[in-house]
This record gives sequence, structure tokens and C-alpha cells, in this order.
Amino acid sequence: MRRLIFCLLLVLCLPAASAAQGLDLGTIEDKSARKGFGWDLQFEAGYAPLGNPAWDPALFGRLRLGGLWVHEPWYFAVGGVLTTGGLGEFAGGMQVELTHLWTGFWGQLSLEGNERSELQAGFGFGWSIVGIEFMQSPHRADDWLFAAKIRIPIGVALFGLNH
Repeated sequence: MRRLIFCLLLVLCLPAASAAQGLDLGTIEDKSARKGFGWDLQFEAGYAPLGNPAWDPALFGRLRLGGLWVHEPWYFAVGGVLTTGGLGEFAGGMQVELTHLWTGFWGQLSLEGNERSELQAGFGFGWSIVGIEFMQSPHRADDWLFAAKIRIPIGVALFGLNH
């Protein structure tokens, strides 16, 4: 019981004591956060169980290479992508991604041109390394797919290890 009372007093009094001594926990957190630029590399692999037309095989892969801007906890990546599978055999274009490192949530937007000379746009979101993506062709409203995917953010990992 004494330990419980001591812990409660400590939790209640510590913020007041740090403020009295001029310690700003927000400033300390801001100074210890990673900031800067790095090169980005990310692999994605997915399975598309839903789509029109039904793709066989219903697998896709993507490689992104670009830049990574960091102001922790936010990681912002922009890069060129090469995609195989999806709405065409091959596609290339660009992708932007915003990741909140401390919660693990991320979101992506991509715009690519495929081998049929058509655009395909994608929106994906997820947590940690797993997520889902919806892809559709603006030129063919009946071409769409949902995919479950795994991403391997190598650029984010390397930035974290080097900074």
C-alpha cells in the first residue's frame, strides 16, 4: 500500500517539479527526435482476391526508390515505383507515403501508367508492415482491385539505424 501511495504522489508531483525547474518535456522530446533527409527504398508484395477483371495470378509486387523526409514521428516518402501485376502486367509511376512512426499507421497514394497506356491510381493504408490497397483505372471504371499487402520499408529502417 505504501508503494502505491508513493507511486501516485510521484506521478502527481513530478510534472509540477519539472515545470518549477524549467524543464519542458515537449522541448526535450523535440530535441531528441530524428530529423533530416535520407534515401528511400521499399518493397511491397500483395495478393488481390477481389477485382475486375479477375487477375490470374492475383499477385503483385512493387519497388519504390526515392527520397525520405523525416521530422519524427512523421516520415514522408516520395519516389518512383515499378509495379508488376495489379491492373496490368507492368506499370511505372510515382508514389507518396506518410507514416507516423510512433503509432505505426501509414497511408499511400500512387499514380502509374501501365503497358496498355492507361493510368492506374491507388490508395493504400495500413499499420506496421501490413495493409490494404484499392487500385482503379480512371480510363476504365470497370478495372479495379483490392489487395492485401506487406511492405518492407528499408529506407525507414536505415534512417533509424543511422540517425
